[in-house]
Amino acid sequence: MMYGGNSTWVHRLGAMGLLLVLVGGCSWGRGKGVKVPVGPGAKIVHPGQEPSPAPGSARPELSPVVEDTPVEVIALPEAAASRSAKPQPIPDTPTAIPETPSPLPQESNKIPVLPSPMIAPTPQSPHSKLPPNSYRVTVGIKDTAHPSYGIGNSLGFTVNGEPGKTLILKRGIESTFDVATDIKHDFYLTTSAIGWGSGAFGTGVRGNFTYRGEVTITPTVETPDVLYYQCRNHKSMGGKILIVNADADLANVQRQIAEEHRQHIAAAGGVAVAPPAQQSPGAQKMSYASMLFKAKGSALAPPQAKQFEKELAQGHALAENKDDMRTLAYAEDYIRRLNAATAGRRSDEALAESRRAYVDLLDAVHSFEKSHAENSKRAKVTGGKRVDYDKKQVEGLVNEAAQLAAKNQYDAANPKLQQAQRVITLAINEMLHQQTLVYDKNFATPKDEYEFELGRHDSYVELIPVAKEQRAPSADLEKLIEPFSAKAENLRAMAVKTAGEGDHKNAVLMLQAGTENVQRILRLLGVSM
Repeated sequence: MMYGGNSTWVHRLGAMGLLLVLVGGCSWGRGKGVKVPVGPGAKIVHPGQEPSPAPGSARPELSPVVEDTPVEVIALPEAAASRSAKPQPIPDTPTAIPETPSPLPQESNKIPVLPSPMIAPTPQSPHSKLPPNSYRVTVGIKDTAHPSYGIGNSLGFTVNGEPGKTLILKRGIESTFDVATDIKHDFYLTTSAIGWGSGAFGTGVRGNFTYRGEVTITPTVETPDVLYYQCRNHKSMGGKILIVNADADLANVQRQIAEEHRQHIAAAGGVAVAPPAQQSPGAQKMSYASMLFKAKGSALAPPQAKQFEKELAQGHALAENKDDMRTLAYAEDYIRRLNAATAGRRSDEALAESRRAYVDLLDAVHSFEKSHAENSKRAKVTGGKRVDYDKKQVEGLVNEAAQLAAKNQYDAANPKLQQAQRVITLAINEMLHQQTLVYDKNFATPKDEYEFELGRHDSYVELIPVAKEQRAPSADLEKLIEPFSAKAENLRAMAVKTAGEGDHKNAVLMLQAGTENVQRILRLLGVSM
Protein backbone atom coordinates (compact mmCIF):
# COMPACT_ATOMS: atom_id res chain seq x y z
CA MET A 1 0.00 0.00 0.00
CA MET A 2 1.30 3.50 -0.84
CA TYR A 3 0.94 6.31 1.55
CA GLY A 4 1.05 10.02 0.60
CA GLY A 5 3.41 12.45 2.35
CA ASN A 6 6.58 11.88 4.33
CA SER A 7 4.86 12.59 7.63
CA THR A 8 2.42 9.68 7.28
CA TRP A 9 5.18 7.35 6.12
CA VAL A 10 7.45 8.12 9.06
CA HIS A 11 4.55 7.85 11.48
CA ARG A 12 3.87 4.33 10.29
CA LEU A 13 7.50 3.40 10.68
CA GLY A 14 7.41 4.15 14.42
CA ALA A 15 10.27 5.27 16.63
CA MET A 16 12.99 3.09 15.09
CA GLY A 17 11.96 4.03 11.55
CA LEU A 18 12.07 7.73 12.50
CA LEU A 19 15.58 7.34 13.84
CA LEU A 20 16.71 5.73 10.56
CA VAL A 21 15.14 8.52 8.52
CA LEU A 22 16.87 11.13 10.64
CA VAL A 23 20.29 9.60 10.20
CA GLY A 24 19.63 9.46 6.44
CA GLY A 25 19.25 13.22 6.25
CA CYS A 26 15.62 14.20 6.91
CA SER A 27 15.35 17.83 8.05
CA TRP A 28 12.30 17.41 10.30
CA GLY A 29 11.02 15.27 13.07
CA ARG A 30 8.66 14.98 15.94
CA GLY A 31 8.62 13.50 19.40
CA LYS A 32 8.96 14.79 22.89
CA GLY A 33 12.50 15.70 23.74
CA VAL A 34 13.91 14.83 20.28
CA LYS A 35 16.56 17.10 18.67
CA VAL A 36 16.66 16.65 14.93
CA PRO A 37 19.89 17.12 12.96
CA VAL A 38 19.93 18.70 9.51
CA GLY A 39 21.90 17.06 6.73
CA PRO A 40 23.45 13.65 6.30
CA GLY A 41 25.96 12.62 8.90
CA ALA A 42 24.31 14.76 11.57
CA LYS A 43 24.18 13.56 15.15
CA ILE A 44 21.34 13.61 17.65
CA VAL A 45 21.59 15.78 20.74
CA HIS A 46 19.44 14.91 23.74
CA PRO A 47 17.63 17.44 25.97
CA GLY A 48 19.91 19.21 28.41
CA GLN A 49 22.94 18.61 26.23
CA GLU A 50 24.69 21.09 23.96
CA PRO A 51 26.69 19.92 20.98
CA SER A 52 30.39 20.63 20.81
CA PRO A 53 31.13 22.70 17.72
CA ALA A 54 33.65 21.34 15.28
CA PRO A 55 37.07 23.00 15.34
CA GLY A 56 37.04 26.32 13.56
CA SER A 57 33.25 26.51 13.28
CA ALA A 58 30.74 28.78 14.93
CA ARG A 59 28.30 27.68 17.58
CA PRO A 60 25.23 26.15 15.92
CA GLU A 61 22.20 28.36 15.77
CA LEU A 62 18.96 26.91 17.10
CA SER A 63 15.42 27.83 16.27
CA PRO A 64 12.15 27.47 18.12
CA VAL A 65 10.04 24.59 16.88
CA VAL A 66 6.47 24.77 15.68
CA GLU A 67 4.00 23.32 18.25
CA ASP A 68 5.00 22.58 21.84
CA THR A 69 7.39 19.72 21.09
CA PRO A 70 10.99 20.53 22.16
CA VAL A 71 12.77 19.77 18.87
CA GLU A 72 16.16 21.35 18.14
CA VAL A 73 17.68 21.56 14.68
CA ILE A 74 21.46 21.64 14.46
CA ALA A 75 23.39 22.77 11.39
CA LEU A 76 26.69 20.98 10.95
CA PRO A 77 29.79 22.18 9.13
CA GLU A 78 29.90 21.02 5.52
CA ALA A 79 32.88 18.77 6.17
CA ALA A 80 30.93 16.92 8.83
CA ALA A 81 27.97 16.40 6.52
CA SER A 82 29.60 13.69 4.44
CA ARG A 83 27.71 10.39 4.48
CA SER A 84 30.96 8.54 4.88
CA ALA A 85 31.98 10.51 7.95
CA LYS A 86 31.72 8.69 11.25
CA PRO A 87 29.13 10.12 13.70
CA GLN A 88 30.61 12.24 16.46
CA PRO A 89 30.27 10.75 19.96
CA ILE A 90 27.92 12.40 22.41
CA PRO A 91 29.89 14.22 25.16
CA ASP A 92 29.92 12.54 28.55
CA THR A 93 29.05 15.80 30.30
CA PRO A 94 25.94 17.48 28.93
CA THR A 95 26.08 21.23 28.45
CA ALA A 96 23.29 23.69 28.88
CA ILE A 97 20.93 24.52 26.04
CA PRO A 98 20.56 28.25 25.31
CA GLU A 99 17.29 29.61 26.64
CA THR A 100 16.68 31.75 23.54
CA PRO A 101 17.90 30.02 20.42
CA SER A 102 18.63 32.07 17.30
CA PRO A 103 16.11 31.76 14.45
CA LEU A 104 16.86 29.65 11.38
CA PRO A 105 16.05 30.76 7.83
CA GLN A 106 12.32 30.92 7.11
CA GLU A 107 12.15 27.72 5.03
CA SER A 108 13.55 25.62 7.91
CA ASN A 109 10.70 26.56 10.26
CA LYS A 110 8.14 24.45 8.40
CA ILE A 111 7.97 21.21 10.30
CA PRO A 112 5.39 18.68 9.08
CA VAL A 113 2.68 17.79 11.53
CA LEU A 114 2.22 14.03 11.86
CA PRO A 115 -1.35 12.66 11.85
CA SER A 116 -2.89 11.06 14.88
CA PRO A 117 -2.18 7.36 15.22
CA MET A 118 -4.67 5.06 13.50
CA ILE A 119 -6.10 2.31 15.67
CA ALA A 120 -6.05 -1.00 13.85
CA PRO A 121 -9.33 -2.92 13.91
CA THR A 122 -9.55 -5.99 16.07
CA PRO A 123 -8.57 -8.98 13.90
CA GLN A 124 -11.40 -11.37 13.20
CA SER A 125 -11.48 -15.00 12.18
CA PRO A 126 -11.61 -15.45 8.37
CA HIS A 127 -14.65 -17.66 8.98
CA SER A 128 -16.57 -15.20 11.18
CA LYS A 129 -18.17 -13.29 8.30
CA LEU A 130 -19.32 -16.23 6.17
CA PRO A 131 -22.94 -16.09 5.02
CA PRO A 132 -25.35 -18.76 6.28
CA ASN A 133 -24.91 -22.21 4.75
CA SER A 134 -21.41 -21.29 3.54
CA TYR A 135 -18.19 -23.16 4.20
CA ARG A 136 -14.59 -22.13 3.58
CA VAL A 137 -12.38 -25.04 2.51
CA THR A 138 -8.59 -24.98 2.84
CA VAL A 139 -5.89 -27.64 2.96
CA GLY A 140 -3.22 -28.44 5.56
CA ILE A 141 -1.38 -31.24 7.33
CA LYS A 142 -3.71 -33.61 9.15
CA ASP A 143 -3.66 -33.84 12.92
CA THR A 144 -5.45 -36.23 15.25
CA ALA A 145 -8.63 -34.16 15.01
CA HIS A 146 -9.06 -35.13 11.37
CA PRO A 147 -11.38 -38.18 10.94
CA SER A 148 -8.93 -39.75 8.46
CA TYR A 149 -5.79 -39.09 10.49
CA GLY A 150 -3.25 -41.81 9.66
CA ILE A 151 -5.27 -42.91 6.60
CA GLY A 152 -4.65 -41.92 2.98
CA ASN A 153 -2.87 -38.67 2.22
CA SER A 154 -0.98 -36.82 4.95
CA LEU A 155 -2.80 -33.61 3.98
CA GLY A 156 -6.46 -32.99 4.65
CA PHE A 157 -9.24 -30.51 4.03
CA THR A 158 -10.19 -28.04 6.74
CA VAL A 159 -13.71 -26.59 6.74
CA ASN A 160 -14.28 -23.31 8.58
CA GLY A 161 -11.07 -23.94 10.49
CA GLU A 162 -11.99 -27.48 11.61
CA PRO A 163 -10.07 -30.47 10.15
CA GLY A 164 -12.36 -32.86 8.26
CA LYS A 165 -15.45 -31.29 9.79
CA THR A 166 -18.66 -33.32 9.57
CA LEU A 167 -21.35 -31.14 8.00
CA ILE A 168 -25.14 -31.16 8.15
CA LEU A 169 -26.96 -29.97 5.01
CA LYS A 170 -30.71 -29.67 4.64
CA ARG A 171 -32.64 -30.83 1.62
CA GLY A 172 -33.98 -27.97 -0.48
CA ILE A 173 -31.45 -25.43 0.83
CA GLU A 174 -28.42 -24.39 -1.21
CA SER A 175 -25.03 -24.60 0.49
CA THR A 176 -21.83 -23.06 -0.86
CA PHE A 177 -18.25 -24.25 -0.47
CA ASP A 178 -15.68 -21.47 -0.92
CA VAL A 179 -12.70 -23.56 -1.99
CA ALA A 180 -9.11 -22.31 -1.65
CA THR A 181 -6.85 -25.38 -1.69
CA ASP A 182 -4.25 -25.71 -4.44
CA ILE A 183 -3.88 -27.15 -7.92
CA LYS A 184 -3.08 -30.66 -6.63
CA HIS A 185 -6.22 -30.92 -4.50
CA ASP A 186 -9.43 -30.58 -6.52
CA PHE A 187 -12.42 -30.48 -4.17
CA TYR A 188 -15.54 -32.42 -5.13
CA LEU A 189 -18.66 -34.02 -3.64
CA THR A 190 -18.86 -37.79 -3.81
CA THR A 191 -20.55 -40.93 -2.55
CA SER A 192 -17.10 -42.38 -1.86
CA ALA A 193 -15.64 -42.23 1.64
CA ILE A 194 -12.15 -42.25 0.09
CA GLY A 195 -12.53 -39.90 -2.88
CA TRP A 196 -9.61 -40.13 -5.29
CA GLY A 197 -11.82 -39.04 -8.21
CA SER A 198 -14.40 -41.79 -7.88
CA GLY A 199 -18.10 -41.71 -7.06
CA ALA A 200 -18.61 -38.07 -8.09
CA PHE A 201 -22.09 -36.87 -7.13
CA GLY A 202 -23.63 -34.34 -9.51
CA THR A 203 -27.35 -34.08 -8.76
CA GLY A 204 -28.01 -30.51 -7.66
CA VAL A 205 -24.26 -29.78 -7.64
CA ARG A 206 -22.38 -27.05 -9.52
CA GLY A 207 -18.61 -26.55 -9.72
CA ASN A 208 -17.34 -30.02 -8.75
CA PHE A 209 -13.59 -30.60 -9.15
CA THR A 210 -12.25 -27.17 -8.32
CA TYR A 211 -9.31 -26.01 -6.22
CA ARG A 212 -10.15 -22.30 -6.27
CA GLY A 213 -13.74 -21.16 -6.57
CA GLU A 214 -17.21 -22.15 -5.46
CA VAL A 215 -18.95 -25.50 -5.33
CA THR A 216 -22.66 -25.44 -4.54
CA ILE A 217 -25.18 -28.16 -3.71
CA THR A 218 -28.91 -28.12 -3.20
CA PRO A 219 -29.82 -31.56 -1.81
CA THR A 220 -33.03 -33.12 -3.10
CA VAL A 221 -35.13 -36.09 -2.06
CA GLU A 222 -32.86 -38.18 -4.32
CA THR A 223 -29.69 -37.11 -2.54
CA PRO A 224 -28.25 -39.91 -0.35
CA ASP A 225 -28.34 -39.45 3.42
CA VAL A 226 -24.54 -39.46 3.48
CA LEU A 227 -22.14 -37.77 1.07
CA TYR A 228 -18.46 -36.89 1.34
CA TYR A 229 -16.25 -34.00 0.30
CA GLN A 230 -12.95 -35.33 -0.98
CA CYS A 231 -9.96 -34.71 -3.25
CA ARG A 232 -9.95 -35.90 -6.85
CA ASN A 233 -6.25 -36.83 -6.80
CA HIS A 234 -5.68 -38.24 -3.30
CA LYS A 235 -7.32 -40.56 -0.80
CA SER A 236 -9.20 -39.66 2.38
CA MET A 237 -8.52 -35.93 2.60
CA GLY A 238 -12.04 -34.80 3.38
CA GLY A 239 -14.96 -35.59 5.63
CA LYS A 240 -18.61 -36.58 5.87
CA ILE A 241 -21.75 -34.68 4.91
CA LEU A 242 -25.05 -35.68 6.52
CA ILE A 243 -28.11 -34.84 4.42
CA VAL A 244 -31.24 -34.31 6.49
CA ASN A 245 -34.79 -33.19 5.90
CA ALA A 246 -35.86 -29.66 6.74
CA ASP A 247 -37.69 -30.82 9.86
CA ALA A 248 -34.85 -32.95 11.23
CA ASP A 249 -33.87 -32.78 14.91
CA LEU A 250 -30.54 -31.00 14.38
CA ALA A 251 -29.68 -30.99 18.09
CA ASN A 252 -29.78 -34.78 18.17
CA VAL A 253 -27.71 -35.08 14.98
CA GLN A 254 -25.13 -32.66 16.36
CA ARG A 255 -24.90 -34.69 19.59
CA GLN A 256 -24.20 -37.81 17.54
CA ILE A 257 -21.50 -36.00 15.57
CA ALA A 258 -19.91 -34.71 18.78
CA GLU A 259 -19.87 -38.20 20.28
CA GLU A 260 -18.31 -39.69 17.14
CA HIS A 261 -15.68 -36.95 17.18
CA ARG A 262 -14.94 -37.55 20.87
CA GLN A 263 -14.51 -41.29 20.27
CA HIS A 264 -12.27 -40.60 17.28
CA ILE A 265 -10.01 -38.29 19.28
CA ALA A 266 -9.79 -40.87 22.07
CA ALA A 267 -8.94 -43.61 19.60
CA ALA A 268 -6.45 -41.51 17.66
CA GLY A 269 -4.71 -40.21 20.75
CA GLY A 270 -2.14 -43.02 20.77
CA VAL A 271 -1.62 -43.30 17.02
CA ALA A 272 1.71 -42.17 15.65
CA VAL A 273 2.54 -40.23 18.79
CA ALA A 274 6.24 -40.27 19.59
CA PRO A 275 7.09 -41.38 23.14
CA PRO A 276 8.26 -38.61 25.46
CA ALA A 277 11.97 -37.90 25.34
CA GLN A 278 12.39 -38.64 29.05
CA GLN A 279 11.20 -42.25 28.68
CA SER A 280 13.72 -45.03 29.15
CA PRO A 281 14.51 -47.32 26.16
CA GLY A 282 12.35 -50.06 27.65
CA ALA A 283 9.35 -47.75 28.16
CA GLN A 284 9.76 -46.37 24.63
CA LYS A 285 9.79 -49.91 23.22
CA MET A 286 6.59 -50.73 25.14
CA SER A 287 4.94 -47.60 23.72
CA TYR A 288 5.81 -48.86 20.27
CA ALA A 289 4.41 -52.30 21.17
CA SER A 290 1.11 -50.64 22.15
CA MET A 291 0.91 -48.84 18.82
CA LEU A 292 1.68 -52.06 16.97
CA PHE A 293 -1.03 -53.98 18.81
CA LYS A 294 -3.51 -51.18 18.08
CA ALA A 295 -2.73 -51.47 14.37
CA LYS A 296 -2.56 -55.27 14.08
CA GLY A 297 -4.58 -56.66 16.96
CA SER A 298 -7.85 -56.79 14.98
CA ALA A 299 -6.28 -59.39 12.67
CA LEU A 300 -5.98 -61.88 15.54
CA ALA A 301 -8.63 -64.35 16.65
CA PRO A 302 -10.47 -63.05 19.76
CA PRO A 303 -8.80 -65.45 22.28
CA GLN A 304 -5.36 -64.69 20.86
CA ALA A 305 -6.02 -60.95 20.84
CA LYS A 306 -7.11 -61.12 24.49
CA GLN A 307 -3.87 -62.91 25.43
CA PHE A 308 -1.70 -60.34 23.65
CA GLU A 309 -3.64 -57.54 25.35
CA LYS A 310 -2.97 -59.14 28.74
CA GLU A 311 0.74 -59.49 27.96
CA LEU A 312 0.85 -55.87 26.87
CA ALA A 313 -0.42 -54.77 30.29
CA GLN A 314 2.26 -56.90 31.97
CA GLY A 315 4.93 -55.18 29.89
CA HIS A 316 3.73 -51.73 30.94
CA ALA A 317 3.77 -52.88 34.56
CA LEU A 318 7.46 -53.77 34.17
CA ALA A 319 8.12 -50.32 32.71
CA GLU A 320 6.42 -48.65 35.69
CA ASN A 321 8.67 -50.61 38.04
CA LYS A 322 11.72 -49.04 36.34
CA ASP A 323 13.17 -52.46 35.49
CA ASP A 324 14.43 -51.21 32.15
CA MET A 325 16.57 -54.19 31.09
CA ARG A 326 13.74 -56.67 31.64
CA THR A 327 11.21 -54.28 30.07
CA LEU A 328 13.31 -53.89 26.93
CA ALA A 329 13.78 -57.65 26.51
CA TYR A 330 10.08 -58.28 27.20
CA ALA A 331 8.97 -55.64 24.65
CA GLU A 332 11.26 -56.97 21.90
CA ASP A 333 9.99 -60.52 22.44
CA TYR A 334 6.37 -59.27 22.46
CA ILE A 335 6.83 -57.37 19.18
CA ARG A 336 8.49 -60.38 17.52
CA ARG A 337 5.63 -62.73 18.52
CA LEU A 338 2.93 -60.22 17.52
CA ASN A 339 4.46 -59.76 14.07
CA ALA A 340 4.67 -63.54 13.63
CA ALA A 341 1.06 -64.05 14.78
CA THR A 342 -0.31 -61.44 12.36
CA ALA A 343 1.89 -62.30 9.36
CA GLY A 344 -0.29 -62.84 6.30
CA ARG A 345 -3.44 -61.69 8.10
CA ARG A 346 -5.35 -58.51 7.34
CA SER A 347 -6.61 -56.21 10.03
CA ASP A 348 -10.16 -54.95 10.10
CA GLU A 349 -8.90 -51.55 8.96
CA ALA A 350 -7.08 -53.02 5.96
CA LEU A 351 -10.10 -55.10 5.02
CA ALA A 352 -12.36 -52.07 5.29
CA GLU A 353 -9.99 -50.10 3.08
CA SER A 354 -10.14 -52.81 0.40
CA ARG A 355 -13.92 -52.94 0.71
CA ARG A 356 -14.16 -49.16 0.20
CA ALA A 357 -11.89 -49.43 -2.83
CA TYR A 358 -14.17 -52.12 -4.25
CA VAL A 359 -17.24 -49.90 -3.85
CA ASP A 360 -15.43 -46.95 -5.45
CA LEU A 361 -14.24 -49.03 -8.41
CA LEU A 362 -17.72 -50.42 -8.97
CA ASP A 363 -19.15 -46.86 -8.90
CA ALA A 364 -16.51 -45.81 -11.42
CA VAL A 365 -17.44 -48.67 -13.78
CA HIS A 366 -21.08 -47.59 -13.74
CA SER A 367 -20.03 -43.95 -14.21
CA PHE A 368 -17.97 -44.82 -17.28
CA GLU A 369 -20.82 -46.87 -18.70
CA LYS A 370 -23.00 -43.76 -18.43
CA SER A 371 -20.26 -41.57 -19.96
CA HIS A 372 -19.94 -43.99 -22.90
CA ALA A 373 -23.69 -43.77 -23.55
CA GLU A 374 -23.57 -39.96 -23.52
CA ASN A 375 -20.60 -39.87 -25.89
CA SER A 376 -22.41 -42.26 -28.22
CA LYS A 377 -25.28 -39.75 -28.42
CA ARG A 378 -22.85 -36.93 -29.17
CA ALA A 379 -21.21 -39.00 -31.90
CA LYS A 380 -24.58 -39.40 -33.54
CA VAL A 381 -25.15 -35.62 -33.44
CA THR A 382 -21.78 -34.77 -35.01
CA GLY A 383 -21.66 -37.64 -37.46
CA GLY A 384 -18.73 -39.20 -35.64
CA LYS A 385 -17.98 -42.89 -35.34
CA ARG A 386 -19.65 -44.72 -32.47
CA VAL A 387 -17.13 -47.00 -30.74
CA ASP A 388 -18.61 -49.86 -28.73
CA TYR A 389 -16.98 -52.03 -26.08
CA ASP A 390 -17.56 -55.64 -25.19
CA LYS A 391 -20.48 -55.32 -22.79
CA LYS A 392 -20.54 -59.07 -22.08
CA GLN A 393 -16.89 -58.97 -21.06
CA VAL A 394 -17.51 -56.06 -18.72
CA GLU A 395 -20.59 -57.71 -17.26
CA GLY A 396 -18.62 -60.94 -16.69
CA LEU A 397 -15.79 -59.07 -14.94
CA VAL A 398 -18.25 -57.24 -12.68
CA ASN A 399 -20.01 -60.51 -11.76
CA GLU A 400 -16.69 -62.25 -10.98
CA ALA A 401 -15.69 -59.31 -8.77
CA ALA A 402 -19.02 -59.49 -6.94
CA GLN A 403 -18.55 -63.20 -6.20
CA LEU A 404 -15.08 -62.60 -4.81
CA ALA A 405 -16.29 -59.62 -2.77
CA ALA A 406 -18.97 -61.79 -1.19
CA LYS A 407 -16.11 -63.88 0.25
CA ASN A 408 -14.25 -60.74 1.44
CA GLN A 409 -11.62 -61.41 -1.23
CA TYR A 410 -11.43 -57.80 -2.29
CA ASP A 411 -7.77 -57.96 -3.29
CA ALA A 412 -8.79 -60.40 -6.03
CA ALA A 413 -12.04 -58.60 -6.87
CA ASN A 414 -10.64 -55.11 -7.37
CA PRO A 415 -8.33 -55.97 -10.32
CA LYS A 416 -11.39 -57.38 -12.11
CA LEU A 417 -13.15 -54.04 -11.81
CA GLN A 418 -10.02 -52.17 -12.91
CA GLN A 419 -9.93 -54.33 -16.03
CA ALA A 420 -13.60 -53.55 -16.71
CA GLN A 421 -12.78 -49.85 -16.38
CA ARG A 422 -10.00 -50.12 -18.96
CA VAL A 423 -12.30 -51.84 -21.48
CA ILE A 424 -14.85 -49.02 -21.27
CA THR A 425 -12.40 -46.10 -21.14
CA LEU A 426 -10.52 -47.34 -24.21
CA ALA A 427 -13.78 -47.16 -26.15
CA ILE A 428 -14.55 -43.70 -24.76
CA ASN A 429 -11.08 -42.44 -25.64
CA GLU A 430 -11.31 -43.75 -29.20
CA MET A 431 -14.78 -42.22 -29.62
CA LEU A 432 -13.58 -38.84 -28.35
CA HIS A 433 -10.69 -39.02 -30.79
CA GLN A 434 -13.07 -39.76 -33.65
CA GLN A 435 -15.27 -36.85 -32.63
CA THR A 436 -12.24 -34.58 -32.84
CA LEU A 437 -11.34 -35.80 -36.33
CA VAL A 438 -14.83 -35.49 -37.85
CA TYR A 439 -15.98 -32.48 -35.86
CA ASP A 440 -19.02 -31.02 -37.60
CA LYS A 441 -20.12 -27.48 -36.77
CA ASN A 442 -23.63 -27.86 -38.18
CA PHE A 443 -25.37 -27.41 -34.85
CA ALA A 444 -28.82 -25.94 -34.64
CA THR A 445 -27.70 -23.17 -32.27
CA PRO A 446 -24.47 -21.96 -30.64
CA LYS A 447 -25.92 -23.19 -27.35
CA ASP A 448 -26.14 -26.74 -28.73
CA GLU A 449 -22.51 -26.57 -29.78
CA TYR A 450 -21.54 -25.27 -26.35
CA GLU A 451 -23.31 -28.15 -24.62
CA PHE A 452 -21.60 -30.61 -26.93
CA GLU A 453 -18.16 -29.14 -26.18
CA LEU A 454 -18.83 -29.05 -22.44
CA GLY A 455 -19.73 -32.74 -22.41
CA ARG A 456 -16.74 -33.59 -24.57
CA HIS A 457 -14.40 -31.65 -22.29
CA ASP A 458 -15.73 -33.32 -19.14
CA SER A 459 -15.48 -36.77 -20.73
CA TYR A 460 -11.77 -36.24 -21.30
CA VAL A 461 -11.36 -34.99 -17.73
CA GLU A 462 -12.96 -38.20 -16.43
CA LEU A 463 -10.14 -40.20 -18.01
CA ILE A 464 -7.39 -38.46 -16.02
CA PRO A 465 -7.85 -40.28 -12.66
CA VAL A 466 -7.93 -43.64 -14.45
CA ALA A 467 -4.79 -42.81 -16.41
CA LYS A 468 -3.05 -41.68 -13.22
CA GLU A 469 -4.01 -44.86 -11.42
CA GLN A 470 -2.58 -46.97 -14.21
CA ARG A 471 0.54 -44.87 -14.78
CA ALA A 472 1.28 -43.89 -11.14
CA PRO A 473 3.05 -40.71 -12.30
CA SER A 474 6.20 -39.54 -10.57
CA ALA A 475 6.39 -36.27 -8.66
CA ASP A 476 8.22 -34.69 -11.60
CA LEU A 477 5.50 -35.75 -14.03
CA GLU A 478 2.82 -34.45 -11.67
CA LYS A 479 4.64 -31.12 -11.61
CA LEU A 480 4.74 -31.09 -15.40
CA ILE A 481 1.01 -31.75 -15.56
CA GLU A 482 0.02 -29.02 -13.09
CA PRO A 483 0.05 -25.99 -15.44
CA PHE A 484 -2.04 -27.80 -18.07
CA SER A 485 -4.55 -28.80 -15.40
CA ALA A 486 -4.78 -25.23 -14.12
CA LYS A 487 -5.30 -23.83 -17.62
CA ALA A 488 -7.98 -26.41 -18.43
CA GLU A 489 -9.89 -25.73 -15.22
CA ASN A 490 -9.69 -21.97 -15.59
CA LEU A 491 -10.80 -22.10 -19.23
CA ARG A 492 -13.76 -24.29 -18.34
CA ALA A 493 -14.80 -21.92 -15.55
CA MET A 494 -14.51 -18.94 -17.92
CA ALA A 495 -16.54 -20.80 -20.55
CA VAL A 496 -19.35 -21.58 -18.11
CA LYS A 497 -19.45 -17.95 -17.01
CA THR A 498 -19.37 -16.67 -20.59
CA ALA A 499 -22.16 -19.03 -21.64
CA GLY A 500 -24.19 -17.86 -18.65
CA GLU A 501 -23.92 -14.35 -20.07
CA GLY A 502 -25.33 -15.60 -23.37
CA ASP A 503 -22.09 -15.62 -25.41
CA HIS A 504 -22.02 -19.28 -26.42
CA LYS A 505 -19.68 -18.80 -29.39
CA ASN A 506 -16.78 -17.55 -27.27
CA ALA A 507 -17.62 -20.12 -24.61
CA VAL A 508 -17.13 -22.85 -27.25
CA LEU A 509 -13.68 -21.49 -28.11
CA MET A 510 -12.69 -21.48 -24.44
CA LEU A 511 -13.86 -25.06 -23.98
CA GLN A 512 -11.94 -26.21 -27.05
CA ALA A 513 -8.78 -24.60 -25.70
CA GLY A 514 -9.40 -26.23 -22.31
CA THR A 515 -9.92 -29.62 -23.93
CA GLU A 516 -6.58 -29.30 -25.72
CA ASN A 517 -4.87 -28.89 -22.34
CA VAL A 518 -6.67 -31.97 -20.98
CA GLN A 519 -5.54 -33.94 -24.02
CA ARG A 520 -1.95 -32.88 -23.33
CA ILE A 521 -2.27 -34.24 -19.79
CA LEU A 522 -3.55 -37.57 -21.09
CA ARG A 523 -0.71 -37.80 -23.62
CA LEU A 524 1.81 -37.13 -20.85
CA LEU A 525 0.19 -39.99 -18.91
CA GLY A 526 0.69 -42.32 -21.87
CA VAL A 527 -2.84 -42.29 -23.29
CA SER A 528 -2.94 -42.47 -27.10
CA MET A 529 -4.88 -39.57 -28.55
